[in-house]
Amino acid sequence: MLNRGEEGTCLFQETFIFRGDSLRSGYYAKAAGIRKLEEILWKFAVAPKGCFIPAVTDSIVYVGGEDGIVYALQAENGTLLFSLEAQRRLLTAPAIEKQLLFLPTESKTLACINLCTRNPKWQFRTKGGISSSPLVTPKFLFTGSDDSYLYAINIQTGVEKWKFRAKGEISTPVAKVKDMIIACGEDSTLYAIAYKTGQLRWKRKANTSFSSGLACSNDYVFVAGSDSQLYAYTTDKGEIRWKYKTKGKYVSAPACDKQFVFIGSNDSHFYALEQKTGRLAWKFKTKGKTVTEASLAPNCLYMGSSDSILYVLNPKDGKLLWQFKLDCPLSVAPIPHSNKLFLPTSEGYIYAFR
Repeated sequence: MLNRGEEGTCLFQETFIFRGDSLRSGYYAKAAGIRKLEEILWKFAVAPKGCFIPAVTDSIVYVGGEDGIVYALQAENGTLLFSLEAQRRLLTAPAIEKQLLFLPTESKTLACINLCTRNPKWQFRTKGGISSSPLVTPKFLFTGSDDSYLYAINIQTGVEKWKFRAKGEISTPVAKVKDMIIACGEDSTLYAIAYKTGQLRWKRKANTSFSSGLACSNDYVFVAGSDSQLYAYTTDKGEIRWKYKTKGKYVSAPACDKQFVFIGSNDSHFYALEQKTGRLAWKFKTKGKTVTEASLAPNCLYMGSSDSILYVLNPKDGKLLWQFKLDCPLSVAPIPHSNKLFLPTSEGYIYAFR
């Protein structure tokens, strides 16, 4: 699947999970939290038709584009270090566990690349495209597929440990809560599966589809529905605790810290809700109709809008800290890491802010 690159030196032993952690909370613990924009560090042209969400480490940013190429960029200055040519484009963010890079593609293949050599280590084939960003642990990774299966795969060998069949595609990222893997099926069902065995713990059918994704705390699973509502389920039994309806027709994937759960909607607003009750804590109005999901860092919340503005808010009260106007509508939130922000755009550039 990938062309062989030059022999490289293994520079890091890091982990990257899209949405920050195994809970998919949207909280990035390694981020410093940029409360004031100092400068645009660099931007890099990935592909004319757009680029996708990157995987970020201390030294290197890995980002794919519509052209099927994955670029490795120096995080500090955007210099191209090397590239990996895939047969098909990535449908979601890559994942990293130490020296291993995991690339999910629309060609029904999950590829594992050894970053020390830049050569393929193994490939895992499914019967559907993989748009569920892999959840990695030290021994196994978990990913859904459009073939309606959730797979547990040994990260060293690429051998399947178990698979669980849902009644609909699993196209959004799955989460790990305690000893369970939580997944949204496009059959409008929320599944809790035993981490070690792949056996079903519980499932809950809803009257709406779950197409935007989920975020978890230790006590709750928060899921965005296509009926303009955010749902809160208990993690132990999957009982619905509350739901909150926005005025838009679309709700973004949620994010959560220790107190609030955050969502964007296409009613031009961004919402902060109390986790235990679903009560509105605050909301923020943007100039665009559609608002993205949030990324969280200490004392900072980052989100974008169709008004082409990157917003940075105080997550405690929703007050604006700073904003930056780009040349195109924003459809995803940036990835915060260390003292930087990395933002992919639909115009084909990835930006680094500091």
